[in-house]
Amino acid sequence: MLDLLRDAAGVFLQVKENPSGEWTVRAPLEKLLPPTAQRPVAREIHFVNFEMPRSDATRFIFSLPVYWAIILASPGAKRKLRSLLIGTAVMAALEVALLLAFVDLTAYDAISRIQGDPGFQWGRRLGLYMVPNVLPYVLPFGVALSLHRQLREQVLQFAKETNVQAFCAGLPADRINRGPLAKVRRGRS
Repeated sequence: MLDLLRDAAGVFLQVKENPSGEWTVRAPLEKLLPPTAQRPVAREIHFVNFEMPRSDATRFIFSLPVYWAIILASPGAKRKLRSLLIGTAVMAALEVALLLAFVDLTAYDAISRIQGDPGFQWGRRLGLYMVPNVLPYVLPFGVALSLHRQLREQVLQFAKETNVQAFCAGLPADRINRGPLAKVRRGRS
């Protein structure tokens, strides 16, 4: 899966695997660095090279197997196949998009460090945290819930009156007749 991700990302940027397994990424970036005290001449930057450890790259392929597990464990065989096929394509595209966003954010972060420009640094830092550490773990659940109606209904269903009555059967009467449970029991929602 890592090879497929690397090849897909290679359509948009240069990615090479070193013998150690790390990726050397060459991110295209058009930036004009203004002159500084150390360098009195403005410089044009056309790309940024950086090393990406294999462990960082594996974060971007985590979501596809998780998505498959969610869908295969869900109810409904007919909807399961449709959700599996469409969701696999969506998740593969999202994985590539996340990797490209991470590369872009890393390249701009490197340039801002060279410039000493603190502008919008918190936004880059938030992006550099969210893209590899949060989104690959959250997106499979969101895509699965959006594509599979039965799963969405099962996960997001609200308590029905019969469920509340069964729950209330074990509670003392004074707790049932007050608060939100009393409204449900009386037939109001």
